[in-house]
Amino acid sequence: MHPTTEVVTRKVAWRILPLTLVLYFIAYLDRVNIGFAAAAMRRDLGYSGTLFGIASGVFFAGYLCAQVPSNLALRRFGARKWIAIIMAVWGILSGLVAFTHNSTSFLILRFLLGVAESGFYPGIIYYLSIWLPRSQRTQLIAWFIFAIPLANIFGGPLSSTILLHGAVAGLRDWQVLLIVECLPAVLLAALVPFCMTDRPQEATWLTEAERATLLEAIAAGEQKAEGTGYTGTEASLYTNTAIYLFALLYFTTQIGLYGLVFWLPQMLSGLGLPQLQVGWTVAAVFLLAAVIMFVWSRLSDSKGQPAWGLSAPIAISAVGFLLSIPASHMPGKAGVAFLIVSFAIAEGFGLAATPALWSALTLQFPGTLAAPAIALVNALGNIGGFVGPFLLGWLSDRGQGYASGLFTVAAVLFVGTAAAAVVQRRAPTAGA
Repeated sequence: MHPTTEVVTRKVAWRILPLTLVLYFIAYLDRVNIGFAAAAMRRDLGYSGTLFGIASGVFFAGYLCAQVPSNLALRRFGARKWIAIIMAVWGILSGLVAFTHNSTSFLILRFLLGVAESGFYPGIIYYLSIWLPRSQRTQLIAWFIFAIPLANIFGGPLSSTILLHGAVAGLRDWQVLLIVECLPAVLLAALVPFCMTDRPQEATWLTEAERATLLEAIAAGEQKAEGTGYTGTEASLYTNTAIYLFALLYFTTQIGLYGLVFWLPQMLSGLGLPQLQVGWTVAAVFLLAAVIMFVWSRLSDSKGQPAWGLSAPIAISAVGFLLSIPASHMPGKAGVAFLIVSFAIAEGFGLAATPALWSALTLQFPGTLAAPAIALVNALGNIGGFVGPFLLGWLSDRGQGYASGLFTVAAVLFVGTAAAAVVQRRAPTAGA
């Protein structure tokens, strides 16, 4: 009996998605745990809010420098080897941050960490585009991106618990946090070459009939994309206006996502919540955000990735940020509850736009153009990961509080909504 595409895709998803999710969970935790270490680091190292915002965001400057070359290297050498190298290097660098004692070394290591990790996220997105049929790509990529709320659901309480245990063996609490959370990256780097398969053609864990079904489904989607998507050369890709529209809308969403991730723990601390309660409150925000992301992604795929599937979640995310402004000034438990809901809306719909974006991008730029297109959009868009934390830190230092920063983020997201509407108007449909 010839297996159906749905059955084979489900088998592939169970094989590759749990691993990629765990790897991204570790990567994201290493990237954002500095937000939980912030108060202790500022206490011990005397960092200002502005400097901390720069240190949190300079990671993305390194990201920008190495992203395209790293993704091209992954396309050439395969995910098994390249992802393992990336993880080992970023794990070591993340741990070294624990031993910095001045702003210069701190900024340098954060920059190098961005360089080291630059190829991971776009590399995995490209890897998933090789394995997943287009008709189910949005909701399956959402499972990979689930690592973001997962890292905050479990990473918040974990980081708070580590910090509460204080100094160990002469190390300060924030040093213990950074060291403990860098170790999984180094350890799993050794396992990646044995757990990943570069391409469907090499999958010995699929039967011959299953491989044929999968390759036919992928080829059908690629054939449709090649008939409607961009057909220029790789060199001409860098002058294509659609690439920069994708980068603009990704830039706007990253401002919101990372601004919230890096500063939410400090905003909650400012409301008088104790450290452990901060961790659990962050977890609640991202648990609700994960539910929103999955529901929206499934709805988008079931509707054939409609025109509103990309622009609408960005607009709703902006509304969530606007709702968080009065919530941040409300006293007591009611204020905390309203803040959880408003930030869950902001984060959940921002996350929901991400798999839809990558699905639309690989539809417009199929085949060999996918790797450089993903890398370029991710590199330029992730500048927003610098702007978001820096913006909130800079405004906070100038006595503006968080309200003006949250309003600015919402305004930027409405710009992203307009860019998404233009992108979706140009995009071919993904039902394959």
